[in-house]
This record gives sequence, structure tokens and C-alpha cells, in this order.
Amino acid sequence: LSQLRILSAGLILPEVENLTTSSVIDLAVTRHRSLSGQDVELDIGTLPERLDAPRSVCLFRVIQEGLSNALHHGEGDTPPHLRVHQHGKILLITVRNAPAAAQADRKVWHGLGLHGMRRRLDAFGGACQLETVGQHAVLTVLLPLGSDVPDLGLAQPISDGGPRWQGTGTGQFLCGKHNLHA
Repeated sequence: LSQLRILSAGLILPEVENLTTSSVIDLAVTRHRSLSGQDVELDIGTLPERLDAPRSVCLFRVIQEGLSNALHHGEGDTPPHLRVHQHGKILLITVRNAPAAAQADRKVWHGLGLHGMRRRLDAFGGACQLETVGQHAVLTVLLPLGSDVPDLGLAQPISDGGPRWQGTGTGQFLCGKHNLHA
């Protein structure tokens, strides 16, 4: 019963609709630290003051899933690096860790969590991609900040349900006519 309560606590959606963007990030990181005991390296850049409620929930869940994957699939002694910043009308979120030697194959990362993340992001015209850059597994997420976001070349999904934009293996991402740096 106690294990079920612990699992259920992770499913409760915090009230994020009244929080600033920075507070949503802080809440997700604090909850991760509290549940896992793992530190997180943060790099928070320019952010919009607030997001609408659905985007706040999406941001929280994306960070939660990214940090959970970093813990589960990475080296235990290496804290994940979370970077969140605004790039025009896009919120760019990256989670990076050093993959454990036995789990460096990115196929290990493709589970229900990433599938759910893609579905959440699809609602906003966003996307996510997981790639290996050097010795690091890097999850990069593009979350559009409004419905008036210019076409980023995300309209044609890859047939396997994969990302809708191209990673270059260097931390630079080609999105239609735009280059974004993780």
C-alpha cells in the first residue's frame, strides 16, 4: 500500500495555472529533487512571465519526464542538466545527461513517456527529439508559445511517429528555415 501511495503522489498534477513560468520550472525541479534525491544543474535563460494553463501543465510534465528519464537511463553520479529559454515564440527545453554505457542506445529511451510527451506537444504544434551528442543523451523540446508561431517545418510527421525536425548531432537543430541551439 505504501508503494502505491508513493506512485500515486507522482501522478498528482500540481496547481500550475497560477504560477509564473519560472515557478513552474522550479516546482518540477524541486519535486524531482525531493522524489529522487538527485541534484539538477540549471541554466534558465529569458522566459515569458506566464504561460497559459495548458502550456504550464505541458512544461511541468515535459521537465518531469525528461528528468525522470535522465535519472533512469543516466549515470547515477552525474546530475542532469536542464536548460530552458525562450527563442522568439518558442520555449526551448533541453535535458542532457551522460548515458550509462549499457544504455547508450537511444532505442532504450523510446517508451510511453516520450510518446506521451510527443502527444502533449502535438496539441501546440511542438515537438521533441532525443539524440546522442558526444557522450550525452540530449532531449530537446520545442514548445510554441502561441498559436501565431511561424511555421517551423513541423507539419509533416515522420511515419514512425518520431520527431518532426532534424537534429544535427551537435546540439543544433534544423527546424524548417530556423536554426536553434540547445
